[in-house]
Amino acid sequence: MPNGEVHHTLWKAGWAVSFPAALYSVSFSPEFGLSLLVGYGLGRWIDPDWDIAGTTAAEGRMMNELKITGYVLYGISSIYGAIFRRFHRKWITHFPGVCTVIRLAFILLPIGVLWPGLLDYPVVLIGVWFGLSIADALHYLIDKFGGKIKYNFTKRIIVTGK
Repeated sequence: MPNGEVHHTLWKAGWAVSFPAALYSVSFSPEFGLSLLVGYGLGRWIDPDWDIAGTTAAEGRMMNELKITGYVLYGISSIYGAIFRRFHRKWITHFPGVCTVIRLAFILLPIGVLWPGLLDYPVVLIGVWFGLSIADALHYLIDKFGGKIKYNFTKRIIVTGK
């Protein structure tokens, strides 16, 4: 099974899909397009492996790169991991869109309590959800087909095979 660094490498490659999608989206809704980019970018730290009860590579990046915000998010991810640890790689924690909305709820509910006006922008919330769902879809695909999809780190391409 792929580890956190393989997921992160694939996430970096996924900008080739998410960036053009966001540019296209900006043409009809700037808020949606920009929030899609933000959502995809959040995939660097907020990934489906939050369901692991230990510290993941994404959580390590989150704490090292986001400092205090990362520590707060790590607390949230630890609660999520404690609740969902028995569901690792199950549909509820890894299927794109479904797991995305659950993790976003864990993040946004405390924010909504502290800063209620922030959640008054449904287009932005949907854009963030959509962007993070793209990142989750890549994570799901490499978990599901990890034996058939490999990432060539030297050439930085995805190859299929045994």
